[in-house]
Amino acid sequence: MTTMVQPRYGIAFRELRMANAVSQLMLVDNDADRQALSRFERGRHAITVDRLSNMLDRIPATYQEYLRVMVPEPNASFEDFMGLRERILYGTAGRVRLRMLADRYRARFDETHEEWLEHRAIILAASPSAHRTSEEGQRLRGFLRAHGAWSHYEFALFTYGLTTVLNLDDVEPMWSGLIQPFDVQTRLGYQSQRRQIGALLMVAQLSFADGRLPLMKKALDAVRTIPALAGGPYEELRLQGLRALYMIHSPEMSTAAGRERLRAVIELCDFVQAKAVAKRLRVELAASLAEAE
Repeated sequence: MTTMVQPRYGIAFRELRMANAVSQLMLVDNDADRQALSRFERGRHAITVDRLSNMLDRIPATYQEYLRVMVPEPNASFEDFMGLRERILYGTAGRVRLRMLADRYRARFDETHEEWLEHRAIILAASPSAHRTSEEGQRLRGFLRAHGAWSHYEFALFTYGLTTVLNLDDVEPMWSGLIQPFDVQTRLGYQSQRRQIGALLMVAQLSFADGRLPLMKKALDAVRTIPALAGGPYEELRLQGLRALYMIHSPEMSTAAGRERLRAVIELCDFVQAKAVAKRLRVELAASLAEAE
């Protein structure tokens, strides 16, 4: 008996194909197959598993990548959703897939007006519409300001919102939410403080990129006052790397000492195989040395 892939999975296949910039003509050998593929991608026709496997080989993509596109379920828990976001991001054409999934959430929000759907879209990717981005930013600011005591949920919204609908001017009005203390002996307190550290480090990183050193220092000083129980080696390396960058660029600090600290942090990154942090810091160190020449 031939195993069939049901029509409802065709839309996910279309997203995977487009995310990898592959046309239908690149996957089929004749008009009949192209028409069958077109109907499958519109959710109107089933295809065999063998045919699907052949087309995945031509993209090329694995079954695992295909399943990641199919799996997104809007009703999944927030933590499951965040885990899904990370898995999709680090796959082939990850950012394209994040935008596609964000479009799904925005479409459902337009139908239901449930704010959690819009929140998930904001975390995934910014809207291509400047007007919509502005509206989403206003609603998110209102939501965050209305919550005097933030949890891991609000910290995640703030952190990813800074890359989509918020900006550094939103930091000061929300500062009290960013620096509140937590009891890390509880599960929720631990989750919240870890996301709190990530949010403050994001503020510091964006402030450095924007040349706003006073805000960068304020964020780094705030992280240093937080008990390290909820942090991890990745957060600590980011903190130390950003502190070194602040030393290099602040007129009140020693540039030479900052460079030495940065080299030491890069060595630590190599030791624990934090490749992404090391790569970014090497770029910053090279830029600093180039400025000195």
